[in-house]
Amino acid sequence: MKGSANRERNASLTSILRLRHLAGVAAAALLAACTIVPDQIEQHRGTTPDKAQLEAVNITGWGTISVSRGDDSLPDAIDGNPDTWWTAYDGAPQWFALKFTLPYPVTMIELTVAQANEGPTTHEIWLRDESQTLTLFKRLVNVTTADGDILAIDIDPPQHVSEVRIVTRKSQGWVAWREVRILHSTSSPFWFHSKMKLELVSPVQLTHAGDGSGRLFVIEKEGRIRIVRDGLLVEAPFLDISEKISAADEQGLLSVAFPPSYPKSQRFYVSYNNTEGNTVVSRFAASANPDIADPDSEEVILTFEQIDTYHNGGTLKFGPRDGFLYIASGDGLETKPGTIPHHSQEPASMLGKILRIDVESGKKPYSIPPDNPFASTPGYAPEVWALGLRNPWGMAFDYETGDLYISDTGWLTSEEINFQPADSPGGENYGWPMWEGILATQEVEGTVDNPVWPVAVYGRQLGCAIVGGAVHQGAFVYADFCTGSVWALQRRAEHEWKNEYLVNIGVPISSIGADESGNLYATGFADGNIYRVSALTATSD
Repeated sequence: MKGSANRERNASLTSILRLRHLAGVAAAALLAACTIVPDQIEQHRGTTPDKAQLEAVNITGWGTISVSRGDDSLPDAIDGNPDTWWTAYDGAPQWFALKFTLPYPVTMIELTVAQANEGPTTHEIWLRDESQTLTLFKRLVNVTTADGDILAIDIDPPQHVSEVRIVTRKSQGWVAWREVRILHSTSSPFWFHSKMKLELVSPVQLTHAGDGSGRLFVIEKEGRIRIVRDGLLVEAPFLDISEKISAADEQGLLSVAFPPSYPKSQRFYVSYNNTEGNTVVSRFAASANPDIADPDSEEVILTFEQIDTYHNGGTLKFGPRDGFLYIASGDGLETKPGTIPHHSQEPASMLGKILRIDVESGKKPYSIPPDNPFASTPGYAPEVWALGLRNPWGMAFDYETGDLYISDTGWLTSEEINFQPADSPGGENYGWPMWEGILATQEVEGTVDNPVWPVAVYGRQLGCAIVGGAVHQGAFVYADFCTGSVWALQRRAEHEWKNEYLVNIGVPISSIGADESGNLYATGFADGNIYRVSALTATSD
C-alpha cells in the first residue's frame, strides 16, 4: 500500500513539475523577447530581463531532484509543507541536488532544517552555471542548527544556475531537510565581446606597462612583443628576439612582466625558451624610443633545463605586496604522471612549481627572499614558493588584495583553479601528480601531506585546457583554450565562492589580460585577433 501511494504521489508530482517547468520556459522566452540589445554588440551571453518584469519566486519545482540516498521521500522536501521532510536514512556525508534544463538567475537558497537533536552541522553549497562548471559557492562550517531552523544563503549579485547541490559533511543523526527553496531573480548583467582585427601571429599574452601610456603589449609566441595603441597595431615590434627562441609545440616567447619601477627604470622582464629549449628569464630595457626595446640590453636572470617541448609554463608576475618576481613553471613533460620521481614533487627541481625571486634589489643576477618557505631547507631549490603543479598557465594577482590565482591545466579529467591568499607564507603543495582537480589519479605511488585543494574545476565536456587570467572587480577571469568560453570566479568570503559564465568568444583563447584601466581582453591564438570582453546591464524603457 505504501509503495502504491508513493507511486501515485510521484506521478502527481511529475505532472506538477512538468507544468511548472513549461511555465518557466515560457516566462524565460517572454523575458528574452523583451530584452533590447544594442546594434554594436557582436555577440553576448544571453538576455537580461527588466528587473521589474518578474519578482523572485521559488523555482524548486522547475527542476529535477536527485539525492545520495532516500529517493522515496525526496518530494517531501519541495512540497511547501514544513511538516514533511526528505531524509537520507543515514548520516553524513550525503547530498541533495536540483538540476534545471535552463540556467536561472538565483538570488537566495533557503534550507529548513529537519534535525532531532540540536548541534553543530557542516554543509556545502555547490552551484553549476550554464556552462556546467560546478563550483563551491559557500561552506557552512560547524553551524549550530535545530529542528525547524532556516539556513538562508544569499546570492548577491544573482548567479545563473543550472544545478544546486547541497552536500552535508557533518550532521546530528540522519541527514534530512524539511524544505528546500531556490529563489529566482532576473537582475544580472550580460557580457559580450568585440573584436580588434589585428592579424597577430599566435598571441599568447596581453598586458600593460603601468606607465599611463594606454598601450597594450601583446606577446607573439614566435618571439615578438607587439604594441597596440588605440586599437591599432604598431608596425614595428617593441621587441623581437625570434632568433633566440625555440617555438616548438608549447615553447616560445611566453610572458612579459613590467615591474612597478618601469615608468622610471624602463626595464622589464620576459620568459622564453632558448634554442636549446630551456627556460630563460631575462631583463631588457627600452631604448630612447619608448615603443622600441633594445634587444642587445638583455641580462639573463635565470635559466633552467626543460626536458620536453610541452608543459613549460612561463607566466611572470610581480607580487603587488612584496615586489618580487613570481615565475610559473610547468612540469616539463607530456607523459603519464606515474613517472617517478615526478618533477612537480621533486624538491630540488624548478619544474611544476611557482618560483619567487628578488630581481629589483640590485643583487646580480637575483636574490632569494629570506622568507621563501624553503630558503633554508636542505634538498629544496630555494627559489620554490609552491609546488605540485602540472602546467600553471596564466596565473594572476588581485592587485587590490594581493591574493594569487593559479589556473592549472589538467590531464585526463579536470581543469582547475588554485587560490593562494595574500597572507600565505608559501609552501603550498597543490597535489599533482597524485591528485588531478579533486580526484586521485590512482596511478602514482606516494602521497601528499595536506594537499591544497582547488576552488573550482571543470571537466572535458567543457574544454581541454584552462588558461588565465586577470582579476576584474575582485573576480578571476579565465577561459578554455579549446572552446573559447570565458568565466569569472570570485571569492565572497573565507569559504564562499561564486563562478559565473560570461561569454563564448568562438575561437581558441590563449589568455585573458587587462589594460591599465582594468578592461578585459582575450587573445585569439588561432586567428591572431584581440577580443575585448565587456559587461552591459539591461535597463527598462
